Amino acid sequence: MGFPSVGKSTFLSKITKTKSEVAAYSFTTLTAIPGVLEYGGAEIQILDLPGIIEGASEGAGLGHQFLRHLARTKLLLQIVDLTAEEPARDVRVIAAELKKYAQALGDKPRWLVFNKADAVEDPDERIRKILSQLRWKRPWFKVSAISGAGTQAVMKAVARELAKK
Repeated sequence: MGFPSVGKSTFLSKITKTKSEVAAYSFTTLTAIPGVLEYGGAEIQILDLPGIIEGASEGAGLGHQFLRHLARTKLLLQIVDLTAEEPARDVRVIAAELKKYAQALGDKPRWLVFNKADAVEDPDERIRKILSQLRWKRPWFKVSAISGAGTQAVMKAVARELAKK
């Protein structure tokens, strides 16, 4: 999940055999696209959802239709665009929309996946600043969904986390 055009569909296509439509415009994905992550003998269903925007909890965009899908998940992966103007704000907006929609949704485990690491100068420093602004203490990952760099670490961590549940 995440804002439009952060690379959710590209990420899903790298970690599953799903072929989501990928294009350089917002709201390319208009329906939930299921994919199956196969890792270490486990099969884990992952959904690619349309972008969540500010106001989604009140029905803006496709808000209610897709926030409802998240209620059944065990783990939320928020894809964050490192090239965005204010990525920390983007993370906060999504968190607020989840809580406004349902407190239980806001309380679900949520990890950050910083995408487009190959498109910014010094992605490690950018991530460090974002994490500091957020006071983030939960898991996070640095990836380039387009090249696949870092996606194996996410897959491994997700499989381990869900095996515990």
